[in-house]
Amino acid sequence: MLDYDFEVVQDEANAKAPENGINVVGMFLEGCRWNAASMSLDESEPKVLYTKCPMIWFRPCKTEEFK
Repeated sequence: MLDYDFEVVQDEANAKAPENGINVVGMFLEGCRWNAASMSLDESEPKVLYTKCPMIWFRPCKTEEFK
């Protein structure tokens, strides 16, 4: 079965177009925030509803090949 796996792009400024899939930028997170140091989601800051999501590389692959 074919699906999309994803990976957070760490260096958005120098990101190149991938051969396989697409880089997506401009999404927002609701109710949480991205912690770049630990590469994970954290609780949102008080009274902050939306935060910018980092660039994410979506790549098509077989479900058994997911990381």
